[in-house]
Amino acid sequence: MRPFKFRLQTKLDISSREEQQVREELQICINLRDQLQRELDEIQIKLDEIETAIKDLMVQGFILEQFLILRNYLPIIRSMRANKEAELTRAEAAIVETRNMLIEKIKERKILEKLREKEWSNYLLELNREEQKIIDELAINSHFRK
Repeated sequence: MRPFKFRLQTKLDISSREEQQVREELQICINLRDQLQRELDEIQIKLDEIETAIKDLMVQGFILEQFLILRNYLPIIRSMRANKEAELTRAEAAIVETRNMLIEKIKERKILEKLREKEWSNYLLELNREEQKIIDELAINSHFRK
């Protein structure tokens, strides 16, 4: 009997490698999103600090020089926050796209694995048939010898 050989084994191996690569890419995208979220949180903290400082200056009687510096810095910080939010949105979209790609790769790999299992069970069935045929022939031959 010929040894078992899955004719799509190369495709299965490639699909498994592609799935692993997409998993790694997804992890990179998630790490990037987390980094952007931390940066956005830091910018928000700075923005809150500046707004609090401006309010404190208004309550205490403001020093014109400090007030102007903080007031001019406020739109810059808001712009930075808007840019980070846009980057974060793009990162989230990349994560969704990568997850969808991963789902497709997992489906592809599972289909190939099911095909392999089916071919393996057919191979075992055929092997058992051949073994049974040989056993039957031996039994018949031994019966006629006696």
